[in-house]
Amino acid sequence: MPLTFLTYAIGMLALCGFPLLFSGFWSKDGILDAAQHWSVARAPFYMLVFGALLTAFYMTRQVAYVFFGYWRGKKLAHESPAVMTAPLAILAFFALALGVIGTPAWPWFRAFLDGRAAGFAWRGFMEPGLLSLMGVSTLVVFLGLGFGWRLYGDRSPRPEEPDVMERAIPPVWAALRDKFYVDELYGVTVIAFYGWWARVSNWLDRRVWGGVVAGVAGLFRLGAQLNRFLDTNVVDGGFDKGCEELGVGGGLLSRLQSGRVQTYLRLLALAVVLLAAILIWSSRA
Repeated sequence: MPLTFLTYAIGMLALCGFPLLFSGFWSKDGILDAAQHWSVARAPFYMLVFGALLTAFYMTRQVAYVFFGYWRGKKLAHESPAVMTAPLAILAFFALALGVIGTPAWPWFRAFLDGRAAGFAWRGFMEPGLLSLMGVSTLVVFLGLGFGWRLYGDRSPRPEEPDVMERAIPPVWAALRDKFYVDELYGVTVIAFYGWWARVSNWLDRRVWGGVVAGVAGLFRLGAQLNRFLDTNVVDGGFDKGCEELGVGGGLLSRLQSGRVQTYLRLLALAVVLLAAILIWSSRA
């Protein structure tokens, strides 16, 4: 698998930050430079340097296992088709070529982000502390590559054998195998806290907020029942009684206002008679 190996090796060296030729070297140096000049603390710089060492080591181990170790598959390996190798070649090309736009002599990408023009000048390498930082970065990369190749380059274990580091330094191997116990630490801190907080939230939801919501709902239910009682028995009852009295009064008036002239004449005659009777009675008194 020559093309796959070549593109993989280029990507591996770019990820390790191999000096000068690969884009990863310049991006890594930019991060280290920012960490080195951070006025708050120096710890991030040393952690990043250690991370660069580990990256070079484990990437070398990976290449040794994949391309120089014992075959662990059942079928013979073969080169991938163009649909896979073409993207790999493109990525490998840019892993090499994009390094030129981030060097201190021509920081084109940083200038592009800052919205200014970038000029080429060798004096960019003369910035205070830059060459020493590049030397430290180069030394760290070669230490990681050399240490990884020393352990795995010519003695990659067979599938049934334990790892070289497991045989040489079991405590370190155990720490690496268990990912520095980060998962365990995360489990007893962050996960445990979130579990406790979930239980607290559940209790608050059921006992406190649920009770408050139920109390408010009960008050609104009581108010609705009171409103219904007043509407049905007071408002509606009084309105209905008033309508009934108006209906009765209207019925009586409708009998008087029948529109018949004979009825009006009878009532008028009756009124005259009553008036005459009252006058006669008054004169006698």
